[in-house]
Amino acid sequence: MGVKRILNNKWVTYSIIGIITFVVLICVFTPEIIFFKRIANYTFHIMFGLLLLGLIFLVLSQKKLVLACFFASGLLSFFLKNSSHYQLQLATDTGLPGISVAIINLADIITSSDSVVVYIQKLHPDVVLFNELTPDWTNYLSESLHQYYPHQVSLTRIDNYGKATFSHFPILKADTLIYKNIPHLYTQILIGPSVHIGVINTYFNPPLVKHMILSYNEQLEFLLDHLPKNSEPFLTGGDFNLPPWSTELRAFKYTSYLHDSRRDITLRSGKGIESFLKVPVQHIFYNDNLECTKFANFYDGSNTKIGIIGQYQVKPKTHGNPD
Repeated sequence: MGVKRILNNKWVTYSIIGIITFVVLICVFTPEIIFFKRIANYTFHIMFGLLLLGLIFLVLSQKKLVLACFFASGLLSFFLKNSSHYQLQLATDTGLPGISVAIINLADIITSSDSVVVYIQKLHPDVVLFNELTPDWTNYLSESLHQYYPHQVSLTRIDNYGKATFSHFPILKADTLIYKNIPHLYTQILIGPSVHIGVINTYFNPPLVKHMILSYNEQLEFLLDHLPKNSEPFLTGGDFNLPPWSTELRAFKYTSYLHDSRRDITLRSGKGIESFLKVPVQHIFYNDNLECTKFANFYDGSNTKIGIIGQYQVKPKTHGNPD
C-alpha cells in the first residue's frame, strides 16, 4: 500500500510526530499570536482528531504514530479537564439558600421573541442575565417578564454592551462598573433572611485581532480588581467569548480563585452534529462561598441553544453573611 510505504519512512514518521508535538504545545502554551490562539480555541476538536488519527495509524500498523497520537490526545484531555472544575460531580442540594441563574445573549436569538419569553417562563430561573440588550428588546422583556421578575436593572445600548439583570428576588444594590465605556452590571440580591449574593453580568468582545487581546486582558484585570473582597457569596457570568481552556480565562480563574461551573469538557454549545464545531463561550464562575448543584445549556423547541443555566447554593459556613 502506497500510504503505508510512505509512513514507513522514518523521516515522514518523525515529521508527523513533530507536527503533533507542535500543535499540542500551541494548545497548552498558546503564544500571543492571534492565529495560534484561533487554533487553541479548537483544542477539544484537536484532541478528538488526534484520537481518530491514532486509530487510523493503528489500522496501518504505525506503532510510533499510534503512541504519539494517543499520548497527545491524552495530554490534551488532561489539560482540558484541568481547565474545568476539579470535582467531577456537582454538589448535592442540601436545601440551604440558593439561586438559579440563566444567561441569554439576545443577539443569538434566531427564533421569535415570544418563544424566548415562553421558555424563560417554563424554565423559571431565579435570575436572568441578558446581554446585547438593545432598545427593541428592553420594553418587551420588561413588560413580558415583570410578573415573575419584578426586580429589574437594565442598561440599554445600541452596541454590544447593553445588558440587564432580572431577578425574582429583591435587588438590594445595583452598580455599573465601567471599563473604557464597557459596562459590567453588579447587583446584590437577597435570596433569604440576611443572606445575599453578589452577581456581575459581564460581556467581552472576542479578541479577533492582536490589539484586542491586550484589551481583553485589561478588561479581565479590571473585573478582577472589582470582585467583592469580603465573604459575600458571589458569581460572575456572561459572554466571555473565549473557551474555558483559553490562556486568558485559565489565568483569570486562577488569580481570582473563582470556580468554573462546568465539570467536563463535553461541547454543549448546541444540539445536533453542527454544534460539534462550536465552543462554549458563555460561562458562570463562582467563589468559594457557593456550590454549584446544576449546570446545563437550555434550548427552544427547535433545539436551538438559548443560553446556559446554573443552580447555586450557599455553603454552610457562609449562611447568614453580615449585612
